[in-house]
Amino acid sequence: MFEVSPLSHLIAATLLVWLWRGLGRVAATPALRRARTLSVAALAAWGLVSSWIAWRGWYLALNADTLLILFGVAAPILILAGMLAFPSGRELVLRFADETPGQALARIHTLRVLGIGAVYGWWIGEIPGHFEVPVGIPDLLIGLTAPLVALRVGRDPAGSRRLFAVWNILGAAVLLQAPLWMQLSQPGPLHFFHDGPRTDDVLSFPMAIVPTLVAPLFISVHAAALVQLRRGRDAA
Repeated sequence: MFEVSPLSHLIAATLLVWLWRGLGRVAATPALRRARTLSVAALAAWGLVSSWIAWRGWYLALNADTLLILFGVAAPILILAGMLAFPSGRELVLRFADETPGQALARIHTLRVLGIGAVYGWWIGEIPGHFEVPVGIPDLLIGLTAPLVALRVGRDPAGSRRLFAVWNILGAAVLLQAPLWMQLSQPGPLHFFHDGPRTDDVLSFPMAIVPTLVAPLFISVHAAALVQLRRGRDAA
């Protein structure tokens, strides 16, 4: 089977370290620092659990009946959303969205160029085109354009607001549609493509860490950028 280990887990670790440092820059009180520790620790713990589930093959074995992968995709988003239920967590999230430079929120997506490995998997016939064409290739393009968008935002924050908003919406949309395309070649209620390769590689260890942690974190960074733009516009 096609694998990109340990690249997928390296991306996940890089994102968690980036998030830890970013939240640390805005965690000015003990309550905010506790919220930072709990949230990043919960995400890291989920990454370990998800890797274990993938290693046991449960994302594939249980897929036909329970669609376990859908819970895997939602889990990190639920962890981050759960922060909003507490005043300290909500303040930390808003501070992070407000005070993290826009170019930093764009530049981190450069990591997505490493998804070229999945494009290669499609090229050699081990990842289905119905997944890679609408998800993998656009995701790679978001990664390739991230440095350019970061440069534009850094040079002209006001003039690049519309570009930054559209780019973030597109980047999030590419990842939000991925769970559907993953399921279309897998046994279960959404099984549509019965011929050709399946998305087993995406749901297997080590690549399963991408849809169950890496992609949701990228979606959350897009959301933070959009919140920044909205709150900046309202303040103006």
